Order: sequence, then C-alpha cells, then structure tokens
Amino acid sequence: MTAQYEDLINRLEQGPSFLLLGQKYLCLESGEDPLVGAVSRSVEDLTNSPDLYSLLLRVSGEKRETALASLAKAAAELTAPGWLNVVAGLPWNGVFSTAVDSLFLRTLRSDWRQVQPVAASAFRPSAPRSTSQVQAVLLFGGADQPPENQPPTGRLGLGARKAEARALAQRLPDELITPRGVLVIEAWGGDDWFDSEDLYGVLSRLGHGQAHLFSASSAELADEFLAAAIAEGTLVTHAEDFASYVEEARRRGRLTDLQRIDSGGHRIRHGGDFHEVPRDIWNTVTAFGQPIDADILAAPPTQSQELRYLRFREFLGATESSNIWSAINSGLAFHSEPPRVRWRLDSM
Repeated sequence: MTAQYEDLINRLEQGPSFLLLGQKYLCLESGEDPLVGAVSRSVEDLTNSPDLYSLLLRVSGEKRETALASLAKAAAELTAPGWLNVVAGLPWNGVFSTAVDSLFLRTLRSDWRQVQPVAASAFRPSAPRSTSQVQAVLLFGGADQPPENQPPTGRLGLGARKAEARALAQRLPDELITPRGVLVIEAWGGDDWFDSEDLYGVLSRLGHGQAHLFSASSAELADEFLAAAIAEGTLVTHAEDFASYVEEARRRGRLTDLQRIDSGGHRIRHGGDFHEVPRDIWNTVTAFGQPIDADILAAPPTQSQELRYLRFREFLGATESSNIWSAINSGLAFHSEPPRVRWRLDSM
C-alpha cells in the first residue's frame, strides 16, 4: 500500500475519525435506489425518476407529508447491505450524512454504541466526539425525525435548508477534526444536495491528507472544486469503496479491533501507544493538577482570522487560575518580560 493508505490507517486507528455518507449510499452496490418506487407511488409521480433526491425536489407542498411518511416506512423495511455493516462497525467519532432515510442510523446502533441524531445547529452535544454515544448529524434532516427536522421537498425547501446544512458541516473543520483526525467520504456524488462547492468549504479548512473520498468516479475527479482540493493536498481520492479498503487492512492485521470505544475516560500517550484512564482515576488526579492527555496540546483545526481573534480576546479576559491549554496549543500565549525595578541611591 502507498504512504497515503498507511497514513489513513494510522489516522483511523488513533482518531478522531469522522464519516461523511452521501446520498447515493443505497445504490452503491446495485446502482438503483430502493426507495424511489415507494415514494413515487405515494405521490403518483410517473416520471420514472432515477433517484430519490431528484424526486423529492418535484414533490409539491400538499404531498410533502405523504411523501415523507412513505419514505420513512419504506426505509424501515430495508436491510443494510454488507458493505454498510463493515463501515458502520468502525468506532467513528461522528457520522455526518446528506441522506434522509433511517437505514444508516439503525446500522450504526449496536450493543456498544448509542446513536444520537442531530439535525439542528442550535443543538450542542456535551460529548461531540464520543464513540460510544456517537452523534449522527443529518445535514438535511431525516424522514423519521420530528417535523421541524424533516428533509425539504421542492427546490425552495432545499434552498432554505442549505444554510443549516452548511452550518452543521462547518463543525467538522472548526470544532471536531484535530490535525491528527481524518474525514472519510463515501457514496457522495456530484448531484448530492451538499454539492461540490459546499464540500470544498469543508475541505479547504482541513490539513494535508485529512480527507479521503472513496468510490470516486471520473465525474467527481473532473469537478473543479474537488480538483482544487486534490491539488491543494487536502483531499485524497480512491476508486475503490471504503468497505473494501477496510477489509484489505484487516487482512493485513490492521483495524482489527475497536480500539477507541470510550468508557467516559481520557487517553494519555506513552511512546507510540494510547492508554485509557478511567473516569474515577482521572477525577482523583485532577483534584491536584492537570494531566496531559492526548488531546490537550493538539493543535486546533484551521481557524479563520475572525475566529482566532475571538479566541484571543477570550484568552485575555479569562480569570481561571489554571493554564488555558487551548490558548497554548493555538499559539495565543505570549511571553511577558517582568518589569525591571531600578533603585535610586537617594531612596536607600
């Protein structure tokens, strides 16, 4: 395997790792979307739409509720394809998706992991990188979610939802992916509601080799925004699907266990290995000092000048007696010379 493949394996094993699942994931194997038929029949659409998402854009307001109900019902009856089970089995720190059905949410759930759907940027999870209670961010909502978090229908509805989708997606570079993290993109296509320009807004704020696009076709490679991300070095493309990559890595003895299931503890690094510190031990130690865990001195994600200035003002105004580690790893701390005291002879 190439150095890029090895780098991806290392990032997946050490984390944090995030998955962006696109809208063509249900037709990745067969080329056909199994939800189109049920939705088109419910709204009496006879145009033989090739995919679900172009069909939803033609649904009128009075048929919206019917379309989404049939979509939710049909998705609940689907069985996950084998490749999705492979991908979902990894201990992701977060999953973002432009899909609006519930199948991938059900596939993520397991005896060691709970799934918390997030469809509104106003919601701020308390543990945004948890692998045991993973955040599943629905950029365009979900058909089985409450009415305020359901997906748009019609082009006007999509236009209104776009701003929310972008705000949610910007959490990836702004808050979640550290310089040692990685974003895996699977089943994304040029006709995705989160288009290449939107995607480039995320990729342009990541570091070298931090994003990997799988199942990439010639059409995606020819897109000007993706081509720019490739040229800048932030995006690595793969013709193969991600599940095949994982299975090949496991044949080589990598990605073989769920190394990063969290138990409410913290991780410290010793040499090249990471070790989990249980919550009770951590709480005892922090009563006397600040342990240096794996994340505390990691460089932050790329920040705009405006955000960096805001963080600097917060740093100057902070009154905590302990070190402000986020300011140190952001390069905000500065050295201050102590004032020199000069004694005059006549004052002695």
